[in-house]
Amino acid sequence: MSWRRVYAIILRYSYGIRHDAARLFDLFFWPIVDLLVWGFLTVYLNDIGFNPGGLGLSWLIGGIIFWTLLYRSSQDVAVQLLEDIWARNFLNLFASPLRLSEFITGMVLVAGVKVLITLVTLAVLALWLYHYQLLALGLALVPYLAVLLVFGWGMGLVVSALIIRFGSRVQVFAWGAAFLIQPISAVFYPVAVLPPLVQPLAWLNPATYVFEGMRQVVLHGVFRWDQWLLAQALALGVLALSIWLFAWLFNDARVRGMLTRLD
Repeated sequence: MSWRRVYAIILRYSYGIRHDAARLFDLFFWPIVDLLVWGFLTVYLNDIGFNPGGLGLSWLIGGIIFWTLLYRSSQDVAVQLLEDIWARNFLNLFASPLRLSEFITGMVLVAGVKVLITLVTLAVLALWLYHYQLLALGLALVPYLAVLLVFGWGMGLVVSALIIRFGSRVQVFAWGAAFLIQPISAVFYPVAVLPPLVQPLAWLNPATYVFEGMRQVVLHGVFRWDQWLLAQALALGVLALSIWLFAWLFNDARVRGMLTRLD
């Protein structure tokens, strides 16, 4: 792997973001809207006494910030691929000495940087508007973010692989894939409220451990290393399988001549 070519991919996407107002709008607008909606809802619940002690504020604000990082991580990977297809530039990239591993590495790194920019923006707004301190999670914040980033990359690469195989007609999954697992991710409620038959499925989801773990830290000040290790192992497993799937479907599309017909 050539890190110079990885850096070139990073520059390629970075320049696109800097010089396209629509991409900057998408980077900040929807995450901020979500934060405002859920933030004002929790303020209202506190005002009417529905949420004694303000714990729900921590759950909901923290939950929406963490959820935003997950779905943005997934979405950004897939949408970057779509933008190359829309611009009819995807095939040009691989007419160069660029390797598939270098393309994937550059793509997920750019998505990671964009997610971190979103995280800082939401953390500052949450502190300013709702006096919510994301850093109050302490050192637990870093390992939780690692799980969400890795899992989000995995989901984004799965969607990207499907786009390579079936074309842009499945592009809706670039924006909606993460929401398919939201009901079993325990973002705003514990796994215990789910139907008993669904709970084992929820525990196969790496994100579930993050949101349950966040509530444990907020309520009891306890960070479960065993659950985090399991979540990280599951997330890395998803990422490894997604890379394999992307490479397999990419090579299959190349052999069939389908890369020239992506639209």
